[in-house]
Amino acid sequence: MPAQPQNPSSSSTESAPWPLAPVLSIIGEFHRWRMLEHIVRTGKPQMSQTLARIADLTPTACSKHLAALRRTGILVRGDG
Repeated sequence: MPAQPQNPSSSSTESAPWPLAPVLSIIGEFHRWRMLEHIVRTGKPQMSQTLARIADLTPTACSKHLAALRRTGILVRGDG
């Protein structure tokens, strides 16, 4: 179960928490964007089955997209 997206620091004097190009590439993919939008809108951790349904993906495809989001640090795995 993925958790909420991590909140990067808003201070302009600190370096960016992630390189911009890879992050935009990861979140620019339609299905990943739909999953992230749902997580942010609900404000709660979500089950991968729910995210697969929201993004109109198979569970296997959803897991691959979630793994890509976790690799970049945009999502973290939940405890559930």
